[in-house]
Amino acid sequence: MRLPRKKSGFLLIEHLIALVIISISLVAFMGLSTAFLKIKDRLNVPDDVKWHVAVQQMNFNYAGYRLTSFNGYDPYTAHFENMTSEKTEVITLVSSWKDGGKIYKGAGGSGGHQPFLYGIRSISMKRNGSRLLISSTLNQGSTFRLNFAPKNRAIYVKVKEVKKKKDDKP
Repeated sequence: MRLPRKKSGFLLIEHLIALVIISISLVAFMGLSTAFLKIKDRLNVPDDVKWHVAVQQMNFNYAGYRLTSFNGYDPYTAHFENMTSEKTEVITLVSSWKDGGKIYKGAGGSGGHQPFLYGIRSISMKRNGSRLLISSTLNQGSTFRLNFAPKNRAIYVKVKEVKKKKDDKP
């Protein structure tokens, strides 16, 4: 009498364990993907909020400046000059089509920039007297217009109170 030969292959219990491991990994992957989608939805900022924040940043950064030049040949660059300080300082408002379109503030010739708004599908900038008319369409399809003129820089007066000493007589 011969003993039966061992056949290679998986037993039923090994198949069940493999199925359990695969199903647990699929459930974990589906949970992570839904969590990432929820996080993406929460981080998605509406276009109107992006636009209003960009306008507030532009108002703050260009306070005390005056629109000095805007070339029709370069319709995406406007130059503003500082009117409150003795030294002449020029700040440029630029729209770039690199990285999906953005509006940023560029320094006179230093090459640095501070972004105001990303995700612009199309933009047009026109001079309207001493103002700059900016019309833009963002990636989500919302269109916004701004007739931009920098505000005067606010002057804050710091008041310091002097405390009287106990020995001082009025």
